[in-house]
Amino acid sequence: MKSRRLAPYAPMVLAGLVARWAVIPFVYRDWLDPFVLEHWAFGRVGRSIAQGHGFGNPLANTGLSALLPPVYPYVLAGIFKVFGIYTTTSIIAALALNSVISALTCIPIFYVAKKCFGGRAAKFAGWGWAFFPYGVYYGADWAWSTCLVALLLCWLFLILIELEDSGNLLHWLAFGVLGGVAALTEPVVLSVLPLLGLWTCYQRLRKRRSWLAPGIIAGLAALAVIAPWIARDYAIFHRFIPIRGGYGMELYIGNNGYTASWVNRSLHPNHSAGEQAEYERVGEIAYMEHKREQAEAYIHAHRGWYAWMVFRRAVYVWTGYWSFAR
Repeated sequence: MKSRRLAPYAPMVLAGLVARWAVIPFVYRDWLDPFVLEHWAFGRVGRSIAQGHGFGNPLANTGLSALLPPVYPYVLAGIFKVFGIYTTTSIIAALALNSVISALTCIPIFYVAKKCFGGRAAKFAGWGWAFFPYGVYYGADWAWSTCLVALLLCWLFLILIELEDSGNLLHWLAFGVLGGVAALTEPVVLSVLPLLGLWTCYQRLRKRRSWLAPGIIAGLAALAVIAPWIARDYAIFHRFIPIRGGYGMELYIGNNGYTASWVNRSLHPNHSAGEQAEYERVGEIAYMEHKREQAEAYIHAHRGWYAWMVFRRAVYVWTGYWSFAR
């Protein structure tokens, strides 16, 4: 009888999990700070759901909300239901779950590298992610959707590589469903997934394989997953909101003449009594619309400034460099 061999990625996942769990005891208390809990948008929405008030109250007790995508707040709501709302146990459970998700990302990273560059590269990639400092940090000390969306995007990338040669429509359907879930976790993936899907269809076209029907099925499956949430927002707020509705606020805190950093956090309702008061007074939708108008007015009046800041932010995203100022 042959002995079962351990999967090649198993030690990577285990080592990555141990590294992340080992950090949690040193950082979890930061999340118990009353100020942090009161301004933790995902946590506030998870608390609202767990208390039976629905998906809402992300920045203040203003009722139902479209500010955040739905998946991760519901994950937190489940944790709060089991372990209590804002308890030490629930915070540790949230960070421990994120650490598991982050460690499991070794698996698709391993297989993507193996498929593209061979077994040796796969080992370097998998072990590299297991101990990658940012991977450890976001897993152990960041109760946000970051780790989950990274895992989903890596799996989607791996699936797309396989779909270049797979004509099984069920595989394309599964890709669309998973893509929809990823978009509801963090809609930023929609800046990548459609382009990757089109590239895969193009590769199939070059190989003289069917591409139109698979592509349509994947797209319709993704829309079927996303549509109910958009319909929910339209039914409540009577306007089209593309998954999350914080565009106006984000545009405003980034475009107001401030250059010491890439955004002016002091204008966020979490850090400004005046902005918080306006948010509570007029409600989420009217607040976001007002901030959008303010930001667009500033951009139109300072086009050169805006173009320069866009360039600086692009450099910052890829290098971490903003300026020489201490």
